[in-house]
Amino acid sequence: METEVLIIGAGLAGLSAGYHLKNKDHIIVEAEGRVGGLCKSFSVDGFHFDCTGHLIHFRTNKGRRIITELVKDKIQEHQRKSAIYLQGRYTDYPFQANTFGLPPEIIKDCVYGFVQTLLNRKKKNIRNFRDWILDVFGEGIARHFMIPYNEKLWQHDLSDIALDWVNWSIPKPSLEDVLNGALGIRNKEFGYNPVFYYPAQGGIGLLPESFPIRGTLLLNAPVEKIHLRKRRATLKDGRTISYRHLFSTMPLHSLLGKIEDAPAFFAQAREQLQYVSVLNVNLGIDRSGVIPYHWIYFPEKDKPFYRIGCTSNFSTGVCPQNTSCLYVEISLRTDHAYDIPSLVNDAIASLRQTGILRQEDKIVAKYPVVLNYAYVVYNSARQKAVARIQRYLKARNVQSFGRYGSWIYSSMEDAVLEGKMNAEQISDEQ
Repeated sequence: METEVLIIGAGLAGLSAGYHLKNKDHIIVEAEGRVGGLCKSFSVDGFHFDCTGHLIHFRTNKGRRIITELVKDKIQEHQRKSAIYLQGRYTDYPFQANTFGLPPEIIKDCVYGFVQTLLNRKKKNIRNFRDWILDVFGEGIARHFMIPYNEKLWQHDLSDIALDWVNWSIPKPSLEDVLNGALGIRNKEFGYNPVFYYPAQGGIGLLPESFPIRGTLLLNAPVEKIHLRKRRATLKDGRTISYRHLFSTMPLHSLLGKIEDAPAFFAQAREQLQYVSVLNVNLGIDRSGVIPYHWIYFPEKDKPFYRIGCTSNFSTGVCPQNTSCLYVEISLRTDHAYDIPSLVNDAIASLRQTGILRQEDKIVAKYPVVLNYAYVVYNSARQKAVARIQRYLKARNVQSFGRYGSWIYSSMEDAVLEGKMNAEQISDEQ
């Protein structure tokens, strides 16, 4: 087979690239039997489960226009309602501006520590995530939430995590915000996701399934190897595809392992591309309104999960009447072996211990999924390694993009826009 553009991966970035290539000859190859990547839904015993919480956030008019043109009126707007569970109590998210209701000594620690950061505004050379947390939020907020939660999520030394992702994703409060939050005075909404969108029916899989396929789509077609000099990809079943341009949206870490004529530096660079896997435990519960929030964060070490969410609180179309649809997220180190059934049982036991699940609640559907590539770790070696890899690939007509192709922490909207941008860079070529 031959094509002008070969697109590896039918997730949002790959589908968007194909959609915006319009009539330019292209083939999309997808390893799985359906489109969507991690943005897909599963139907299990009447419940619609996603790969954890996949919500649509709009930060640009361009992204909003593209997505709303595709899904029409099939998505609904929601005002975020999320919380933190700490010492058996719930406080509103984000923690740094909502400590009211916690034990007085914790509130004092958090307010005092934050005030100290304002009094000690000496210029500092902050180079890692741990020091940034302490510098921005102070010792109290750091100790009670920011450090334990992020250690639980990233499974990584926070002193080795860089800062080129925090500004857009972690909200920074003012002194007034912190004081209001300590006194129970309602603050404005914080963060990049105070408003989100989600399909009214069927789960987040609606979004990838709404992209028209304008080229050739090959499902169940994993790429086995790629020869960059010959511009040829070989599929697992032996078929080969010659291309002029290669768009790869597979994880950059995985792509490096597929390249036949790889330079020597790829081996070290691949080791520097670190990531976190996630065990996503999807549960169908025989009771409605199991939690009053969209999602909840858990910083304490005695809880195996770092976050749980309830999709039935933002879509009645994901489960049968009078039931709830929960997703539970457990972060996994990639250098450890895990007993997945035991982790699932531990998570369910912890949900009962917290009172989120009552002892009489029945789990009527259960669907655990391991997301091998879940979060890119912004370790200290990442930026230089990714830049060198991308320079090498681009010089050989390969564009690697999307959340994992770019090896970044980004949103679904970003993936769609990256696909559009890369398609448009070559769409006018003769």
